[in-house]
Amino acid sequence: MLLLDDEFLILQIPDMVQELQAYHQNFSLIFDFLWFMQSKFALSVLRKSKRALYFMALEEDELQ
Repeated sequence: MLLLDDEFLILQIPDMVQELQAYHQNFSLIFDFLWFMQSKFALSVLRKSKRALYFMALEEDELQ
């Protein structure tokens, strides 16, 4: 329906952008907190780089 109806698309895009901005802000806060917390592990084996943590966050959610 979204791609077939221009009026619907025009009405929905602002809401989608707001939701995406809220998601990005929440993700950024949680990601930075997670990186900070895991950097405090005593064992270097448990520490991950930001790139590795980001890759793990992008993987498919195992809980769904």
